[in-house]
Amino acid sequence: MKNTLKNTVKGAAIVSLALAAVASAQAQTTLESLASTYVQGDLIAGFTTASGQDLIVNLGSESTLASGQYWNLSSLLPANLSGSLSSAQFGVIGVSGSAPNTAYTTRTGSVLPTTLAGLSAFNGVKTPVDGIGNTYLGSSSSATPTYTASGTTSWYGETVGGGTATYKNNYGNPNGQVGEATLDFYSVAQGGTAPTLLDTFTLESNGDLVVSAVPEPATYGMFVAAGLVIISLRNQFSRKQA
Repeated sequence: MKNTLKNTVKGAAIVSLALAAVASAQAQTTLESLASTYVQGDLIAGFTTASGQDLIVNLGSESTLASGQYWNLSSLLPANLSGSLSSAQFGVIGVSGSAPNTAYTTRTGSVLPTTLAGLSAFNGVKTPVDGIGNTYLGSSSSATPTYTASGTTSWYGETVGGGTATYKNNYGNPNGQVGEATLDFYSVAQGGTAPTLLDTFTLESNGDLVVSAVPEPATYGMFVAAGLVIISLRNQFSRKQA
């Protein structure tokens, strides 16, 4: 019985180590260079304090995102941003015209992005997103331009400063998250389908903007099952020792 319990515990430990190894591998990061010229499908990250200059960077195509990918912005923040980083708002937005038409946005809290019932709704998002990309990143040899936060065509004006219940406000609004903050990243396909949670973006205090995949339910289940096995075996062992 002792050997059986020992082997079972060993097996559970091996499973746990294997799961931990998978999680560790997924968490490994590599420094990614910033993209240059904007094309539709690229993700745009913006940082604003609602006055002075906004910082805008091109993160490249949404299709290339990988868990653990990060961009080190420590040399850009807050040097190229008016005001303190602690008072800054940030977000990530994008659109793709490939079927189905899709918008991408970061959000916080329980308020989900607005659905896109049809083409006119999609175009309501596409216009400001492409406007930012083409105006500020469309022909830039530098992927990190700074522009004034004033005006409706600025990053601030198209996202955080948009009017109530407009797409400008719903898409790209980080809802006041600052510093070491995490935003949920969604895709919203045209056709009225519910938003899909894809990843999270975290702005860390060292200036890293980090992408993290949202674990699939099956992955959560594996960790929970392994944990329950270990707890059960530990309790059985404790009772036998009592």
